[in-house]
Amino acid sequence: MGKSNYLIIVILFVIVSCSDRVRLNADEYFRYVANPENNLCVEKKLNEFTYQLRVKTPEEMAYIETLPAQGEGFDSLVKVYSNTNYFEFKIATKSRKKQDPTKYKVNDFNEFQERFDKLAFRLQENFYLVDEAQKDTIKPLSYHFERSYNLSDKATFNLSFKKIPEVGKSFNLVFEDDVFDNGPIIFKINKESIKNAPILKL
Repeated sequence: MGKSNYLIIVILFVIVSCSDRVRLNADEYFRYVANPENNLCVEKKLNEFTYQLRVKTPEEMAYIETLPAQGEGFDSLVKVYSNTNYFEFKIATKSRKKQDPTKYKVNDFNEFQERFDKLAFRLQENFYLVDEAQKDTIKPLSYHFERSYNLSDKATFNLSFKKIPEVGKSFNLVFEDDVFDNGPIIFKINKESIKNAPILKL
């Protein structure tokens, strides 16, 4: 087979592969990534807490950043964010009072301060990612705690890790919960779910 014919086949394969991904508007897209059935959002319920891990796709990251500019530079930012894996992690109390996890069952200000400091500045140490294909243990590149000022019943964290190789079927993100003593919590994500996520249509 000639080089030109081989190149055409490769190009056609890429076009067909890309066309298989569904195109969704913003509302549809964010409903899709938040739906646990699509394996981009995984939830675990342990004792008095609910833990949720959600993949933040390159399209989502680019959309949020370019929203004030009405999408200008969106495609170039998608390429930039494709070099890293991003996640949103939430801890919520299951009690009817919907209490802020930073204050849940703390007895005094010193206990509150200790918990807040752990969540805001030191919890990054409790996360790691295990790629089943490479058998690597990967620590976060970045970590950010979204302070809610007692206006939410959830503690929200944003994490990033170096790009996970596409080879292999899945990876695990592990949270060692020594704050609420629920031990290691494992979230399994299928790589195909990320690869085949819809295209965000602006």
